[in-house]
Amino acid sequence: GEKFTVYILLPMWPEGVAGSKQVQDILYWQRSTIESMFKKIHAALVHRMQQCNGESIEVSDYLNFYSLGTREAPSTSIRLGIPSS
Repeated sequence: GEKFTVYILLPMWPEGVAGSKQVQDILYWQRSTIESMFKKIHAALVHRMQQCNGESIEVSDYLNFYSLGTREAPSTSIRLGIPSS
């Protein structure tokens, strides 16, 4: 088989009130899904390593999760001390 990598992008925070039941349920199911995916891929990689003379393979070689967020610019440039517009 051909090597592949999966990149999954998730919002940093679901919309809504962070402490609300709905948001907490979303976070719970996201975490459960990620754990399940890692376990299944890990089991497949362990099986594959047994067939490849113990070649080291990591789950992160195939599955990666990222969260995109917006950062606010500081009021002044740290490096130059120039006010940002």
